[in-house]
Amino acid sequence: MDERLVEAAQALLTGYDTALSRQWREEDRRWRTEDMCWRQKELHFSDAQHTFLEQQRQWRQQDTEQRHLDNARALWARVVEKNRRDVEEKAEQLKAISTLAALISGFALSAFLQFDFGDYVDKSGAVLPLFGVTMALTVGLETICVIICSLMLVSVFKTGQSYMSDEEEAEFMQRCKAFADNYR
Repeated sequence: MDERLVEAAQALLTGYDTALSRQWREEDRRWRTEDMCWRQKELHFSDAQHTFLEQQRQWRQQDTEQRHLDNARALWARVVEKNRRDVEEKAEQLKAISTLAALISGFALSAFLQFDFGDYVDKSGAVLPLFGVTMALTVGLETICVIICSLMLVSVFKTGQSYMSDEEEAEFMQRCKAFADNYR
């Protein structure tokens, strides 16, 4: 009877141990299944985060390129404005010189025509022809000055307009982009 009792107790304990092992394995399987689901979710979240960070990097790079382009456009606008001011300044200077030359020429011609030589100058001497030659040279040189200033004004306008062409702007933008790319 003792032996039977030991066998029964051993059978009972073995059964209990087997049931507990089975329950533990089932719980372990559920835990592993749940852990695999969490790992899949974590992997999906990690991929989404990596994609977001890659998009952020691309957006930042595009934004930086756009800022470089905007800076180049602003710089080009400053260059164009400076060129326009320089052309206008030179044009105003040439107009002023041309006007001054025309006025001096007009006054010299007017002085020559309105001066009365009869009572003051000896008509047989060399003073009257010398005065006439001087007045003629003054009028002639001032007229040449007006013509040269007018031609130079046309040249300044033509050069100023052709200096800031679309090809120049495209080349400037390309150089600015190359500088921005190589600056880092």
